[in-house]
Amino acid sequence: MSPTEQDPVVDDLSLRRLHKLEAEHQELKAYVADMMQRLHENDQLFAKLSALEAKVLAAVDMESFCFVLLRELRSHFDLDLVRLWLDGGSFMGRYRFTGLSKRDVVWVDAGSIEQMRLTSRDVWLLDAQSVADCPWISERDSAIQSMAMLVLGRGSDAFAVLGLGSKDDARFSPDQAADFLHHLAQVIGVALENSFVREQVARLSVTDHITSAFNQRFFQPHSEQVLSKWFGKGVAVSCLYLGVTGMTKTTRETVLKAVDAGVRSCVRVQDTVIRMDDDAFLVFLAHCPAAKAEVMAQRMVAQYEHDVVALNIGVGFSAQDVDKQVKHLVEEAKKRMLVAQALEGRCVEGVHNHRSADER
Repeated sequence: MSPTEQDPVVDDLSLRRLHKLEAEHQELKAYVADMMQRLHENDQLFAKLSALEAKVLAAVDMESFCFVLLRELRSHFDLDLVRLWLDGGSFMGRYRFTGLSKRDVVWVDAGSIEQMRLTSRDVWLLDAQSVADCPWISERDSAIQSMAMLVLGRGSDAFAVLGLGSKDDARFSPDQAADFLHHLAQVIGVALENSFVREQVARLSVTDHITSAFNQRFFQPHSEQVLSKWFGKGVAVSCLYLGVTGMTKTTRETVLKAVDAGVRSCVRVQDTVIRMDDDAFLVFLAHCPAAKAEVMAQRMVAQYEHDVVALNIGVGFSAQDVDKQVKHLVEEAKKRMLVAQALEGRCVEGVHNHRSADER
């Protein structure tokens, strides 16, 4: 064969090599493009996570923390379900949420997380069938096609599970990588524990060491304010000042606990009970007319009619259109309590029946 003649075998081999190189080049380009897209998505995810962390860590209490967490996850991560299941037997079992939906925050039986064998890892990815089989999922969640369950807490100390659900069956498919979700579970778990501990420490600092009432440290910052700063504008507020007599050194602690329990049995859950340094009790009743406050006070006094211990209660009142200073309302109630204590004993000196010593 002359040098100018082409060998068809060589030409075919070169062509195949060229096609192979071109195919490999296209694969490499696609791989690089995919990696760049993933890096971009990861950057976006971690930017969102950083923003989420900043917002939840700024929350002042547990309820605010959970509210911000659930809202931000739902809106910024485009999720169809965000729910927090809390173990009723964990350290958080003593906490009571008042403003969060029972659909968003659900208490489960003590030990349920461990019984469901979720504690062996911190992230579980569920397909549609697994979601349907989960005992915590109800019929109203039937549209959820995939879900991530983030276990909060370490091993047997797990105290909650955060559920992230989507109508997209590919969103949390079990064959996906879950590095981001592992990080999210760890961050939220630690932050939630810390938030609970901070709130408990703050609560202990303003809680009386004998009773479950607030203490003088809690009251002091409020005392210089007007009532509207504490209870809101245009709110009628009644105040009860309870003087306790008949205690001895040996019975003091028992009596204070009994009085605290007796007071709470007569007032509403939202009413503020404070034990003062002189063993008197203050009760603030928002949205409560004086007449109703006096009825409550009469019930408190009646509990000790045949006891060595005696209660005397003075009632103060600030109408909707009168924004008294807190300490002035307390002084008004205290003066009436002293009148009751000095002139008759075991009685209520109210706004409507207020009398001075000379009038007796």
